[in-house]
Amino acid sequence: NLIRPDFVLVLGDFVRGQRRPGELEREYERFYRALLELEVPAFLLPGNHDQYVNGIDGARWFEENLGPLYYSFDVGGCHFACLDSYQWPEDDRVVMNKLFFMEPRKWQGQLLDAPAGEGYSAPGAQLSWLEEDLASHADATARIVAMHHDPFTPEGKGFSFINVNYWGIYHAGGGGGGRQELLDLFARFRVDHVFGGHLHTDAVGSLPWVYGDGETV
Repeated sequence: NLIRPDFVLVLGDFVRGQRRPGELEREYERFYRALLELEVPAFLLPGNHDQYVNGIDGARWFEENLGPLYYSFDVGGCHFACLDSYQWPEDDRVVMNKLFFMEPRKWQGQLLDAPAGEGYSAPGAQLSWLEEDLASHADATARIVAMHHDPFTPEGKGFSFINVNYWGIYHAGGGGGGRQELLDLFARFRVDHVFGGHLHTDAVGSLPWVYGDGETV
């Protein structure tokens, strides 16, 4: 509110939802009250914590109270596509008590495509939807994709999508699909910028476009 931006784009993880059983709804209620204090438009997209299942299904709460899990909008000639990078089944999103901490089976990224023979309007067919969305906005001044799990950083390794390696003996949390498909879409449709979160660190990378006439940053 102090600097009065035209709008804000928030990249997910508004709540934590995994410290104690049943806390997700209470955290969402506190977040919602804080959100109402904003005096500028806010565009939100979900992170993994926002979609955990802990007392309630966070993904359903998000849809019912904040909006769709993925969508697009235009501002000043620039096109923004906001994605849901945590498309895991409910069983993989349930927070479970594991020894000294609570976590779900999956917390890394995954984006799904349409089943064979179905188009971008099929439920959960986000990659096909993104392809159609980018293709229909080829003339935008800039094409910007925002998502919680960045498929590129750090240094092209896409850590946000792969299994986390615990001392070489335990691998968990990831292994989801959609990472390479996203990178291919960014390069083919000349996406100018991709904004991501999840890693809690700052990183900047670039991906050359297919035709060699620019890059995604």
